[in-house]
Amino acid sequence: MKNTKKMILRTAAVGMTACTMSIAVLPIHADDSDTVTKKEDVFAVLNTDGTVNKTTVTDTLHSDTGFHNYNDVSHLKDAQNLKSTDELTRSSDGYVWNTEDTDIYYQGTYDSTLPLSAAISYSLDGKEIKEEDLLGQSGHVKITIDLTNTKYQYYQVNGTSYKVALPIAAVAGAMFSKDVFSNVSINGGEVTSDSSHDIAASVSLPGMKDSLEKIFVAGTLSSLDAYLNDEIVIEADAKEYEAPEMMIAASSNISDLKDELKDTDLSSVWNDIDQLQSATDELVAGTKSLYDGAGQLSDGSSSLSAGTDELVSGAAALADGSSQLSAGADALSAGLGQLSASSKELNAGAKQIQDSVFATASKEINADANVIASGKTYELTAENYADDLAELLEINDAERAQAKAQIKKSLDDAVSAKTGSASNLDDSTVNALIYMAGIHSTDAGFNADLASQAARLISAQTVQKYAAGYTSKTAAMQNAKVAAILNAVVNAKKNASYSLSDSETAVTKAQIIAAAKQQSAQLSSLSDDAVWTYLMNNQYIGLSDSTVIAAAFKNSISASQVYDAIAAQLKSANSSLSDADIAAMIAYTADTYSALDASSLNKAGTAMSDAEAAALEMQNSAAAEGQQKIKSTLNVLVASSDSYQTSSQAMKELQTSLDGLCSFTEGLKKYTDGVDSAYSGSQTLASKTAELAKGASSLSQGATQLKTGIDALSAGINTLKDGSETLMNGMAQYSEEGISKLTGSSETKDLRNATELLDQIKKNGESYNNYSGISDGTEGTVKFIYKVKTVKTEKEDTASASNTDVTHVNDGSNIFSRIADLFIFWK
Repeated sequence: MKNTKKMILRTAAVGMTACTMSIAVLPIHADDSDTVTKKEDVFAVLNTDGTVNKTTVTDTLHSDTGFHNYNDVSHLKDAQNLKSTDELTRSSDGYVWNTEDTDIYYQGTYDSTLPLSAAISYSLDGKEIKEEDLLGQSGHVKITIDLTNTKYQYYQVNGTSYKVALPIAAVAGAMFSKDVFSNVSINGGEVTSDSSHDIAASVSLPGMKDSLEKIFVAGTLSSLDAYLNDEIVIEADAKEYEAPEMMIAASSNISDLKDELKDTDLSSVWNDIDQLQSATDELVAGTKSLYDGAGQLSDGSSSLSAGTDELVSGAAALADGSSQLSAGADALSAGLGQLSASSKELNAGAKQIQDSVFATASKEINADANVIASGKTYELTAENYADDLAELLEINDAERAQAKAQIKKSLDDAVSAKTGSASNLDDSTVNALIYMAGIHSTDAGFNADLASQAARLISAQTVQKYAAGYTSKTAAMQNAKVAAILNAVVNAKKNASYSLSDSETAVTKAQIIAAAKQQSAQLSSLSDDAVWTYLMNNQYIGLSDSTVIAAAFKNSISASQVYDAIAAQLKSANSSLSDADIAAMIAYTADTYSALDASSLNKAGTAMSDAEAAALEMQNSAAAEGQQKIKSTLNVLVASSDSYQTSSQAMKELQTSLDGLCSFTEGLKKYTDGVDSAYSGSQTLASKTAELAKGASSLSQGATQLKTGIDALSAGINTLKDGSETLMNGMAQYSEEGISKLTGSSETKDLRNATELLDQIKKNGESYNNYSGISDGTEGTVKFIYKVKTVKTEKEDTASASNTDVTHVNDGSNIFSRIADLFIFWK
């Protein structure tokens, strides 16, 4: 059986975190601030036949902060304090301790039944004999130690009663003098030697054979047979027999014995036991997953068959629809191709019209009597018409500057009124606003258009500030409003009434499985479904899938995860967005709308797109054509003012007409560029839809074939629904195909019972932590040391006047002296 530490490590898988549930056990503290531990060593002196002669118990209490009115439950009699002269204070069920010492050592006697008993018999040359009669004789000696596990519990599992033994590991050792014994051997163990002794040692698991055979069929656990032996047989050839030193160490926690005997020659034994436990775990997990998976497969076969019907119908509809889509895409591409082919002609025609209009206008201007009298001629173009018409309208730079100054003042006044502080817009910004009002002119008039563009520019500058200040997820989450909104979402999702979405359920389940695989080498090789089945039957016993997933999700959900979910939604809508774009958009949305819902994010996205357009228009306002547009707009404003006087109303109307003509030509160019781009995209669309139509046709054919196969599979699955007995019998038939590698045997019994019983055996071993009593909440360990009293020959009695219970031999480097050292304080 695995030691307690390993069991804890194995069952502690799945940290997502996210993803496990624990039960806190509150220990009784020595002074409400420190845990008390109790280590108990039980020393039993056995008579030569194995009956108990005397039992002494040594208890060690430890607390980092001392003991204050600590009630130590103990049934020891004649107890003595081994460390100090303080008298023991009795209580109704033990002793009360008050001391600043962190360690207490005391010893007493207790005559309760030991968890392991031994019956020892001797034979000489095949004939049974008492050891005292064996002294001094020569021949082939056989010593038999029958170990009996006295600790059993009965468990009811799925209607079947099982008798389960306390898992005890025992190490029996005997030391033989080379002067007396030769050819020493031991079953299920090893014999090592030093200069003067042969030491025979054997590891066994008394009582476990009966418990395990209730679970597994004969031969399944052949690798453990050497340790499932309750009878230890030691044989040797003796010359004038002298009683060997014999001892037994036992514990329900193998780690105790492994720590005590870590440097002995039994390391391979421990490895065998560890490997056996690992193999047993794989046996239970793997075959149980197979069993449960077959049940789930049977339950889902009807749904699968119905789903394939829908798939066949849907695939046929998809094939028809994709064929129609492909035909439509071809038609669209052909139409756009015709439009695109006309783009050059349209642009050329527009340019020809523009040139003709400018030429006609120039001709009419040059025919004017006043122009003829001035001696000048004019050749109007899109690049100079604003300047030339301003000259003809007698609008000079000073008048335009005055109009611009009035515009700037109105803008400054508006900013001051809104912000409460003085404003002084720079010249480039004023120019940009005049340009933007001119190209976005409406029937509302210039002043209204100017106010609209000013508000648009302020919004764009605000967006640009966010774009510059929030360039990463970390920066965005440091925004106070972002943090508040994200935390509010986290709290809402942790609410008991919150229902997980399908995506949240799938992601959380995957995280639990991934964590389990990472923490357990056994589980890492299994499929996700097998791991989940194992966890539900061993880690989350009695809980539903939805309960486990909901608890894990609500335990692990964080503001960072909510941010990532929002970012994923934004990228799904626009894959070109960078992490910096997303960070700026989330921060801007939270500050502007105090929300991060879809509507607010859409508004923010529109604002950011418009900010990019406004920034481009600001750049265009500084170009040559932009400057002409600004002059033209100022000319119109000057000419429209009440103070402006001119004799050429025709010139004013001409400027308005030419402004419209230039806007038309520019708009037409944008339109034809769009048509060309759409045509290029339609060609790609036509190509892809053709591939889609071809693939959909193949899918429809494949779906029909799949339906045929699913129907056959469903019929086969239905034969598995006869019950677990049919499934288990089938496993034996398929062993040659690989299942035997999983089970380790040709047959298995009821796997559900096996799993529960193995768990009970583990828990039984973990819970046995004392012999003479222990207080609730105290962490305890206990081990047992048995020493067989040695009968002495007359020669030995002469050499040793007294017969002590312990003989110290060698230097402590072998297994026997290690067991003997456990008696060092007890004679």
